[in-house]
Amino acid sequence: MGLPCVSNFGMKHPLLFTIAALLCCASFCQAQKTAAPSPEQRRQEALQRLEKTLRDTMNWCELTDKTLQDAVVQCALAEENVLEPVRETHRKVAQALVDKQAGNTQFATLLNDWRGSVEDAKDSRTKAIAKLKTQVDFIKQPKVESFLTITGLIGDEASFIIGAEGHLLNTLGNLAAQPQK
Repeated sequence: MGLPCVSNFGMKHPLLFTIAALLCCASFCQAQKTAAPSPEQRRQEALQRLEKTLRDTMNWCELTDKTLQDAVVQCALAEENVLEPVRETHRKVAQALVDKQAGNTQFATLLNDWRGSVEDAKDSRTKAIAKLKTQVDFIKQPKVESFLTITGLIGDEASFIIGAEGHLLNTLGNLAAQPQK
């Protein structure tokens, strides 16, 4: 049984699949002569995709309890809201890296801002995980704990599998998500 929302091609070649999907979306918008979605519309669509993907994946992993799924989705959506300032400060550092005018003082300030937003996000994440733990008690459910860990919703183990290429792709995606000002 395959994951319903991902093709075999997408599983074998996620980068090519993502690029093809983006090009297809851009072509469709151009063909329809529709305005590009606003940042808030893109954000809402991303949150809806996240919820669907989480629920589909949990069903695929036979984690079908609605109370469990609701708690996990609520935690993931809360984390997404907390990560927005982190992404914004990350984007500013990335934009500065390609700005030939940026100097060390600007980099020091931007890097400090980014690190500050990460610390704020860590505090919020710790609280969200504590809340999830009271709702689900995943420590007593190794399969649930494994799912939460592998998806990066708890722990930091998942961050060690991304590598430099994954971080660069995230950076490029973050730069593409919002036009430079």
